[in-house]
Amino acid sequence: MRLWRAQPGEGVSLELPLAAGRQAWLQLIDGAVDLSGPDGSQPLGAGDGLGFLAVGSGKLTARAAGTDLLLFELA
Repeated sequence: MRLWRAQPGEGVSLELPLAAGRQAWLQLIDGAVDLSGPDGSQPLGAGDGLGFLAVGSGKLTARAAGTDLLLFELA
């Protein structure tokens, strides 16, 4: 397992550092983000969590000041 914490400023985009085929969990502590991937975009707000399978390049974009998140790369 690998774990990242990020606090991107509003409007800042981050590439997801996940290998293809890896399972992941994104937990939003505060703020709001758009998680984008090959299948579209998913908005998330404070307290939301989302499990997904990394299938290609992905990124997240902070939609609010004070955004704080955890990204877990699982098996």
